[in-house]
Amino acid sequence: MNSNDEYEIAIIENETDAHLCAKLLAEEFALSNPISVFNRSTAEYLYNTWLWPLMMDALDEKLSFLVRHCPTNEIVAAIIACDLFSLCIKHSYDAFSPASNDPWIDLFDEMRDQFVHHDLDQKLKPNMVLGIIAGAT
Repeated sequence: MNSNDEYEIAIIENETDAHLCAKLLAEEFALSNPISVFNRSTAEYLYNTWLWPLMMDALDEKLSFLVRHCPTNEIVAAIIACDLFSLCIKHSYDAFSPASNDPWIDLFDEMRDQFVHHDLDQKLKPNMVLGIIAGAT
């Protein structure tokens, strides 16, 4: 944990903070992310279908961070991150599987697969690449 008098940077270690961070990310993405705005995605939709499930997948890895405003105890920023290897194992890509309900998910899955199997100049191993899923302030 790193802190000063006004802000604290900490690892997301519990479900309460994880929930608040996923909620903050969902609200910010719904309001500000061009893809989310274009899709008219609600914060509730983003939270339920994307951010909360991935936050729970990543929680035990202890690679996700939050920034807390100390005087108010409010979480003002968050990053969901995980080991890219474990993400690929948990959410493997299959080009022949049926399309999902969200074409952006399919696009990002295909881009991740392209990176891992073609752009990365070596075989992906555990703890080799940090996968940053989402971040917002």
